Amino acid sequence: MNYGFDSTTPLWKEDRKQKLADRLHTMVLPLQLADATTAPYVEVDQMYDGVRIRRITNLSEPALKVLVETAEAIYKSVMS
Repeated sequence: MNYGFDSTTPLWKEDRKQKLADRLHTMVLPLQLADATTAPYVEVDQMYDGVRIRRITNLSEPALKVLVETAEAIYKSVMS
C-alpha cells in the first residue's frame, strides 16, 4: 500500500517534486530509525510517477491517519 502525489493531484508543480520528497522523507525518518525493515519510505518516480510513501500497510489505523494528514499538510505547504 502507498500514499502519494503526482501530476493528477491538484496544485501539483513538477519543479517542487524533490522538495516535497525531502520534506516527506523527514516526516518518515523517525519511523525508519525505529524499524528500518517495516517502516515507510519515500520514493520518487519509481514504480509510480510522482512522490509516494511506500510500505504503509503495517501502520495502525491511527498512525496511518496521522501520516496521511501530515503528508497532506506538507504537500499543501510545498506546492502553494
